[in-house]
Amino acid sequence: MNTWRWFSRWLGQRFWRFWAWTLVVAWGLGGVMIRPAVASDLIGADDFLVIKLRDVQREFWQGPLIIRSGGTYSGHWFSDKPDVPAVQIDTAEPVVIQDCQIRSRSTLIRVLKPGAQVTVRNCRASALNPQAYGRAHGRFFTAFRPDTVVIEHNLLENTAGIHLNGAFVSSRKIQIRFNRVSNIVGLQSNGMGGYLDGSAAPVQFLNLERIQSSAIDVGWNEIINQPDQSRVDDNIRIFNSRGGGPKAPLLIHDNFVRGGYPFPSQLSNYSGGGIVIDGVGAKDQEQSAYVHVLDNQVISTTNYGIGISAGYQNIVSRNRILGANRLTPGIRAPAANVGLFVRDYNGYRLQGLFRGNRVIGNVVGWHRSDGQRNDESFSDCEPSLCSDVIHWPEDVTLSDEAEEGRRWRAKLKAQRLSLGPSADLCAPPLPVSQAQRDLWLASAPFEIAEHRGEDCSSAPTHSPNLKSRPSETLTRPRRP
Repeated sequence: MNTWRWFSRWLGQRFWRFWAWTLVVAWGLGGVMIRPAVASDLIGADDFLVIKLRDVQREFWQGPLIIRSGGTYSGHWFSDKPDVPAVQIDTAEPVVIQDCQIRSRSTLIRVLKPGAQVTVRNCRASALNPQAYGRAHGRFFTAFRPDTVVIEHNLLENTAGIHLNGAFVSSRKIQIRFNRVSNIVGLQSNGMGGYLDGSAAPVQFLNLERIQSSAIDVGWNEIINQPDQSRVDDNIRIFNSRGGGPKAPLLIHDNFVRGGYPFPSQLSNYSGGGIVIDGVGAKDQEQSAYVHVLDNQVISTTNYGIGISAGYQNIVSRNRILGANRLTPGIRAPAANVGLFVRDYNGYRLQGLFRGNRVIGNVVGWHRSDGQRNDESFSDCEPSLCSDVIHWPEDVTLSDEAEEGRRWRAKLKAQRLSLGPSADLCAPPLPVSQAQRDLWLASAPFEIAEHRGEDCSSAPTHSPNLKSRPSETLTRPRRP
């Protein structure tokens, strides 16, 4: 009897072992490979699996998604194609996208119809290398002639930011608030997991182009770009856009903007920077106007901090604009230029289209690439309107810049504000971070890592380790 029990147990073990190995082999041939994780050495964890990208998409991600009717949508959407957005909105009915995860090699959210009414909140968004020659990282959100856009409490990693084009048609409401942004990337793919030498698209965290509204509020956003891990043009660009008049201005307020660099960061040719009011056009109603830029902190955005280069009746007030402009403690940024400027680049002053711009009570300390101070340049501003500058009393140091970060966090705490998605947002199982995925993709093009055992709010977030390129060509003229 004991012999029979032993034989039955032995046969059963062999039977299940045979079928277990059969399933493993079949699964592997179907496209999934599980092996001991090499990721643990990189991020200090032991509970990782390496899974093929297409199976992560199939098992853990939905999409791409096309929204054809109004409503509230939640999920985790992914696009692996450079010409297919992860989410497309093909309706003018009110749409709310919330509590979501989005990853894409193309645009993350694209609005297809004019007059759209879209709210995006509490989402985490990551843009991937498009893996298509000449394509840049995807925008987080794009819309043409929107009626209402509300983008709040989101986390953006390595995207090309937000682009709204109003085509001079009035919008009812634009609100971009409480977002956390890590690295705006305009680099263009070489189609093989890397990026083209000397090639970048002009992208921004926010580009308001030909937007007109009496209810535009851009505030309490944190935008941080790191040298050689980002390529942003202007962090915030107001282009031919305007508020509803002196009593209903377009507000850019209480934002923290740190970093803006060419790629590689050692280049001296760079036209980007912090916050700019810009535009072209020979008609009064097309110029940027009634824009108030106030109470922002702009830190080491290299070429310029805040500037007015077009428009009328714009105000820059009570901002803190500081730039040691050092890439390392011993290396200054070669593209570092001026902290605050008012300059008519297009010659509109003689036509009466560049007038009445004011600079009031800004704290400025800015070092050029040679180490000398260059706090302001008011070549095209009436002296009575642009004379109130509070100069930083001594050389700006990296410690001063770090103190501005502490000041920002204290400011948020005093207002009882939190930025980015809520901590409990997670659609498990989810990848660790965009940066780590890019690192693994670079070494093993079909593998990414899946984090297990923690929620995504506690997973580490980093930026892609982009290799420096020897040269870069820019077509836009460099500002001051």
